[in-house]
Amino acid sequence: MAKRKAVWFRHDLRTLDHPPLTEALQTNEPVIAVAFIASDISAWRDDTFGQCNLIQQRFYYEALLDLHLHLEQLNVPLIVIESDPEDQWEALIEQLNIDGVYFHDEPQPFNRQTTETLTQQLKTSGVDIYSSFSKTLYNPGVTNTAQIKPPASLRDLIYKADVKKQTRKTFSPPHPQKDMVEADAHNVSAQILEQRLQCLAGPSEFIGGTTAGQARLRAFTKENGALDHYVEMREGIKPLDESVKLSPWISSGCLSPAMVYEAVQASQTAPAKAKNSIYHDLLFRDHLIFQAMIYEEHANSTIEPGAYCSITKEAYRWAAGKTENEEVNQIIQRIKETGFASSAERKNIVDYFFSLPTVDRRFCGAFFARNLIDYEATVSTGNLLTIAADAETPTSTL
Repeated sequence: MAKRKAVWFRHDLRTLDHPPLTEALQTNEPVIAVAFIASDISAWRDDTFGQCNLIQQRFYYEALLDLHLHLEQLNVPLIVIESDPEDQWEALIEQLNIDGVYFHDEPQPFNRQTTETLTQQLKTSGVDIYSSFSKTLYNPGVTNTAQIKPPASLRDLIYKADVKKQTRKTFSPPHPQKDMVEADAHNVSAQILEQRLQCLAGPSEFIGGTTAGQARLRAFTKENGALDHYVEMREGIKPLDESVKLSPWISSGCLSPAMVYEAVQASQTAPAKAKNSIYHDLLFRDHLIFQAMIYEEHANSTIEPGAYCSITKEAYRWAAGKTENEEVNQIIQRIKETGFASSAERKNIVDYFFSLPTVDRRFCGAFFARNLIDYEATVSTGNLLTIAADAETPTSTL
């Protein structure tokens, strides 16, 4: 069996602006794509926090199916494994004769731990490793995250990858991969994903995948003039009418920050002031991610319901949307129904939460982790801490 390169898709479910995929295809060897449905995803169920975990699950399955379609056009098969990655990689390497693994580094705390563990496993197996980073506009390879300093210019630290040039032709493999073997019983086919989506069917403002994300980005930058009113939109109270709504695709990796940056750059309709506002939010995301990478043991802790005696009845009523504040209740219910809220709405409900007596901020973080479709431990927790500190620095939701 011929040697293969494997591209491990994590929170980067796209084919554009994907350096590991590009690098693997340029080796002129057969390439396969691997994604995992980890236990914390497949086990999501309705609970005290509401049904929105099912919305998160549906978005992820949709993104996987969309990735499958894009990879098919590149002649790259996608294997989806329902298991934690650390339990399956060694078997996959042996079964599929993999001699190189390509992936994006992840800033999220638990993913960083997984990366370190698997890197050691892969090195022990004699597998070559290629990794890169694309969750931010800044490049951590250039910027020391322990001593973040203002860049000489934005373009000095923007990723060099030219999104416009990364077309499907760039990724065309040199030969078909007819000798692809089936994975083991953990393999989840596209048909199974479609069946699961039918069980999770329901109206949603957000559809997982790069295709839907690019459509939203195109509408935002070109079609409806929304970029001209970015400041008003990001501060809007109505989440499905007056919010930019790009964050679900950015947090899942269906869109990269560089793709958003390039799309805004290419738009000639918006004034410079409005453009600068979205640049600021993209860079503020970077700030939150880098700070969480530096102080992750302090900044990213959440707790499960009932884990601490300090969780009060008021906190549970807040999570259930049964407070004395009707506006807060409506926002909580909307989050449970849609998985989304605008920046202003999130600030409103967090402000109310911290006004309650003897509450633990980690409970609020756990609620967001279970319910927000765009939850990222680094960005979402950073926003939470910013609000809790009552800082003047704005949050970044996009």
